[in-house]
Amino acid sequence: MISDLEAVSGEWSVDKRRSKLWREWVKQIENPEVQVTYMDDVEGGIVTFSAALRKSDALDISIASCSENPLTGSEFELLDKLVIGLLGTCTK
Repeated sequence: MISDLEAVSGEWSVDKRRSKLWREWVKQIENPEVQVTYMDDVEGGIVTFSAALRKSDALDISIASCSENPLTGSEFELLDKLVIGLLGTCTK
């Protein structure tokens, strides 16, 4: 369920594990063949990882952690890659 994605985001964004989380998200966005699917909590049905991430608050939750733990240079590059990759899925 999409709510599960949000829960994982909250758990993994509290410390430096967010880099690992973002790397996994980038991998799924860049390679649709490895994307997991989620149940849409609101509309029902199955959605791809990219669609689930766009519909959820998971990315917002994860980015909010940056106010408590500022980004390193490599984290900034990873977040940039994640956001650009996710924006690229908006037309799909």
